Amino acid sequence: MHVGVAAAVLISVQAGAAGPVAPIAKLGLANHPVELPGAWSVLGAFLMVTALAVGAALLFKRVAPRFLGRLARQNAVNVSILARERLAADTHAHVVAIGSERLLIVTSRAAVAVHALSASPPDGKVS
Repeated sequence: MHVGVAAAVLISVQAGAAGPVAPIAKLGLANHPVELPGAWSVLGAFLMVTALAVGAALLFKRVAPRFLGRLARQNAVNVSILARERLAADTHAHVVAIGSERLLIVTSRAAVAVHALSASPPDGKVS
């Protein structure tokens, strides 16, 4: 390890009276330094980009329903949760109405079971 350091010192001494060339001089930055932007320039650019992002989000929020509304399904089905019950620490039962059908969904950590119940009554009340 000492041999490598000694060789580097010997090479730098042999480079001449001017000494070793600084790494920044090799990049041309010693003669033509690059100036960093001021704090106001950075803050102004940040505010402009933020305003552009907020404006784009608001424009998308206003225009998107017109374009995305065409992609929505026209024959949507009404889904409602009729009942929920906790059966055990990690087991739950849900009665869900999808259209005119009622389903019993039992969930646990290990599995999900779905059982079709009779059709819901015409008045929509749960018996």
